[in-house]
Amino acid sequence: MNETNEANVVSFFEYEFKLEWSYINTKGGEPAVAKKITIKAPCGIHRQFIAVLEKEYSVGTNICVPIFANKERDPEREKIEKVTTQIEKENSVWYIISNGDISKCFEALKKIFTLHPHLATCKIDDTESLTGKMFDDIPYVDLKKILINYILNFIASSQDV
Repeated sequence: MNETNEANVVSFFEYEFKLEWSYINTKGGEPAVAKKITIKAPCGIHRQFIAVLEKEYSVGTNICVPIFANKERDPEREKIEKVTTQIEKENSVWYIISNGDISKCFEALKKIFTLHPHLATCKIDDTESLTGKMFDDIPYVDLKKILINYILNFIASSQDV
């Protein structure tokens, strides 16, 4: 689920984990299984780390655009190849950022999510603020999808505004 305003800008998105992982509930100290994460749009305090994501996305875009530009233009084929589905969008974003430094992207994402817990940028199951330890415990498959969706919702979309 995403919440958008009139300009079609997303203020948050939710991601349901594909793989099961556990964390210790801070309220009761009991183990809990993470079901979903809610991620708020970044704010000014995150600018240093957003800049890293934007740079890596731009690096990948600058590598990918010439590759696509060198293909012979076929208007009929372009209609078919238009990115329309969520899976296609996610695959395109991953292709673009994989041409940048993905490890920098993951580190920036971790800082955005955990550096300022008072902002509650990320909530696990609507109750727990994400910690650095919890971030490190998220399965890679889910972490990759979260990074892709973060870029889709907050980086790539902000370049269209």
